[in-house]
Amino acid sequence: MSESTNDDPIVRHIIDIRRREDDENVVIADALHRYAWPDGGLDRSDPKAPMWLKRVLPKLPENGPEPIPLTCGCEIDRCLVCN
Repeated sequence: MSESTNDDPIVRHIIDIRRREDDENVVIADALHRYAWPDGGLDRSDPKAPMWLKRVLPKLPENGPEPIPLTCGCEIDRCLVCN
């Protein structure tokens, strides 16, 4: 498929991304970071979080929540392989 005859906007977008220089990618990533995390994306705490933890922690199983398995976990509805 020739780039000049391709009318698919997704393919054109991918081709444009492929042509970018590394510094262009850094500028775009920085802009996305500022847009997604206007406060800088640093870790922060919510004043209501400690109260929420006090309510939720006693309800968790003895060893905490069941971890997501690295293999198929469909039988427990927590699958990283199939989903």
